[in-house]
Amino acid sequence: MENTNVLSGPSGSRNEALWMWLCSIPEIGPRSCRKLLDHFENDIERIYRADRQDLEKVLTPALAGRLEAGRNDGLISRDYEAMLKKGIRCVSCLDPLYPDRLMDLDDPPAALFVKGRLPSGNELSLAFVGSRNCSSYGLEITRMFSRSIACEGISVVSGMARGIDSAAHSGCLEAGGRTYAVLGCGADVCYPRENINLYESIPETGGIISEFPPGTSPLAQNFPRRNRLIAALAGGIIITEARMKSGSLITAELGLDLGREIFAVPGRITDPISEGCNKLLRDGAHVVTCANDILLQFGINRQMTLPAGKNGTGPVWEVYRRLSLIAKSSDEISHETGLPVSKVLESLIRLEIEGMADRIGKAQYIVKL
Repeated sequence: MENTNVLSGPSGSRNEALWMWLCSIPEIGPRSCRKLLDHFENDIERIYRADRQDLEKVLTPALAGRLEAGRNDGLISRDYEAMLKKGIRCVSCLDPLYPDRLMDLDDPPAALFVKGRLPSGNELSLAFVGSRNCSSYGLEITRMFSRSIACEGISVVSGMARGIDSAAHSGCLEAGGRTYAVLGCGADVCYPRENINLYESIPETGGIISEFPPGTSPLAQNFPRRNRLIAALAGGIIITEARMKSGSLITAELGLDLGREIFAVPGRITDPISEGCNKLLRDGAHVVTCANDILLQFGINRQMTLPAGKNGTGPVWEVYRRLSLIAKSSDEISHETGLPVSKVLESLIRLEIEGMADRIGKAQYIVKL
């Protein structure tokens, strides 16, 4: 069978393949890429064809040698085709789809590897960060806040780690919202593996995002780089539970340097897992005790839409009248009311926000007395 060579095909595919190549060369990071782009006037083709002497005007001899050695049309074509088969695209910093917020960084990635979509320029998003080894309270609060802001059309950004990250993504998806997972590994690597359901669901409305090429393992040194992207992509950062020395506090500090709003959920003063949040609050972070504390900072004043009394009309009240002290799932309520499951979930979240329903277990609801 004849091998295809992407680099001899359509210019769009060739251009994308060359960006993938540049971002896949070991030890050539965002700063080196920026030097190359400045020197070669943002022309990826010129970078690919530059001779050694020209490359050494901006790179060390060792890095210039790495770049030169990586020029292999057949290998680049093979890797590019493999990337596309995994549903991943390479979006360069010159592409209109590249998020403008990342340009606030001193070292924005030269390109992003994306499975799904990227946040649009006018899309308000909030980041959730916190401990992997969090409490059940932290998980529940994170899911509730994430669901609430998703209901207002705000996107959720996090890192798909265990604990708080996973709860944030899950809560957003439960509300039918858009969520973006920024990984410290390749966009084709599900880490941790237990989050495979999240990994597969997130691209349906949002995206899996990484600055690391496909196949990159989740190495420890990758996560600080991942955290700066989380901080930059969001308009604000919410910390639910965090220890004093943690990646969550570093992400919050990065966000503060970028001019992002910082929110923290207060915790018990005797609990080490809350020390980080309490420190942020002492340092001036916004206190979060309900979703409205977050929304008001962005000019969203969510009004109470439920009518007084218990005889109101509409989907929310139809759902409310089906609740009791015996837990029910959204599927059960959908069957009883004839409403679509999506509308039932939307109504349940609204009832939960208004303090009229409680969620227990996994997507089971009871009336709140």
